[in-house]
Amino acid sequence: MVDQSTPVAPLPPAPTGPSYPPTTYVGPTGPTGPIGQQGIQGIQGIQGATSATGATGGVGATGATGSTGATGSTGATGSTGAAGSTGGTGSQGIQGIQGLIGPTGAQGRDGSQGVQGPIGADSIVPGPTGAQGIQGLQGPAGVQGIQGLVGATGTTGLTGPTGATGATGSTVTPSFSVNIGNGVTNPVIVTHGLSSLKTTVELFSNADNSTVIPNVIGRTTSTVTLNFAVIPTTNQYNVIVVGY
Repeated sequence: MVDQSTPVAPLPPAPTGPSYPPTTYVGPTGPTGPIGQQGIQGIQGIQGATSATGATGGVGATGATGSTGATGSTGATGSTGAAGSTGGTGSQGIQGIQGLIGPTGAQGRDGSQGVQGPIGADSIVPGPTGAQGIQGLQGPAGVQGIQGLVGATGTTGLTGPTGATGATGSTVTPSFSVNIGNGVTNPVIVTHGLSSLKTTVELFSNADNSTVIPNVIGRTTSTVTLNFAVIPTTNQYNVIVVGY
């Protein structure tokens, strides 16, 4: 076997022998000579011309879906729809609470005082005391007027004859004194406990000790009831009740 790893020079061509006879006679083919060694690889030939472009290949598979594009701007607002029909009337609300009572009106004016009757002539013998009349209905209390000026002192009357000596009575005149007024109560009931309907009531202002004309609207044997145009404040007056 021939070693083909080493290049071998080609054999020279065999000499051509005479043709015997110079006719068309062909002699028998001689045996094939041994295969010569492989020759040296020739140099690369010139690149052939580019062949014509082949037909277009089939459509490739569809590529993956791209990412979603940015959201488009909001379209213009549509026109307002027609107004709906008016709903039914709601039920009536609960009645509100009653308002506060208004302030009491101002007290009416005090009626004018009647004309004082004439003073009777002094009598040596006192007449009998008349029966006490029925107390009239109490009129509305008027606003207390300003106290009048003290009148001038009258002339001293003639000294009357000395009366007969009366029976020896009690040397102590029963009386009762107390401060009244609390800013709330009017009329004011003064309980004196003198056991007499015949009482004299004197009233003084504790602010300046001035005399105030009392408005006595009721008496019992143990009480007197005083009414005021303005409710007395706490301990505004001092009242003295003298019994007979």
